[in-house]
Amino acid sequence: MRHSEKAICTLLALLLTCFTALSQTVTLYDAEQLSSNLVTSMCQDKLGYIWVGTEYGLNKFDGVHFTQYYNDDTDPRSLADDIVRNVTTDREGNVWVITNLGVQRYDRRSDSFDSVDFGENRTANVNDILQTGDGKIWLLHAQEGVFEVNDAMKAVPLEWIGKGILRYAQNDKNAQNDRDVLNDRNVQNDNMYLDGRGRLWIAFRDEGLQMTDTNSGQTLYFNGKEFGGLPVVDINEDPESGLVTVATNSALLQFDESSQTFHNTAMSIYGCMLGYTLISA
Repeated sequence: MRHSEKAICTLLALLLTCFTALSQTVTLYDAEQLSSNLVTSMCQDKLGYIWVGTEYGLNKFDGVHFTQYYNDDTDPRSLADDIVRNVTTDREGNVWVITNLGVQRYDRRSDSFDSVDFGENRTANVNDILQTGDGKIWLLHAQEGVFEVNDAMKAVPLEWIGKGILRYAQNDKNAQNDRDVLNDRNVQNDNMYLDGRGRLWIAFRDEGLQMTDTNSGQTLYFNGKEFGGLPVVDINEDPESGLVTVATNSALLQFDESSQTFHNTAMSIYGCMLGYTLISA
């Protein structure tokens, strides 16, 4: 998560309030009640609990008290690592946590965490998570593409997504540099988004963006020049118009369906919360 996003989330944590229905009073909670004031992500589950991920522990807020979760080397069902990259919920109300050392699902009954199994020969270096329209959980591995979590909590690679972009690059006479990027194991998959047309967008850290149609298998690659050489930090879609918008650290760009290119919206989001509010909704 970028530093500017952390600043916004920290601000939200500082302004976190609890409204008491009977007295109509407002209580202000500051960052000192969190496990760390370096906030990385926030979400609210179906029971109303607010979850705050930080760079040192996970926090659950019930409207009055904070509960902190940390890694305990002696407990395999504790938080996998104290650095929380992301915390989010799915449509079934499950809370998912991405840490530096793996992905976990919160078990309410035992107040503990179940880990996703990536196998013995693969690290669980995950940067993003999403739920598909049919309820599947997909994980974006930093180096190895997209995985689906099965009912046994095992991560199964979706190899066709990566192969699609390689086929596209090999058929493009101008794609030599793209092939170099795609075959470079040091390139980081940073974040992803599944739009309403079934297209999976994956942003590479400092190396552009790819779009794979999950229905047809067609894949397009957009190099970093289309975004002014800046990394894409988030992707979202207008639910009414279907317009796909991406954000860099300084601008919003909209995808033109007819030309299959991105255009700057002329709306700067440098140092402005509006842009992150728009693309994080």
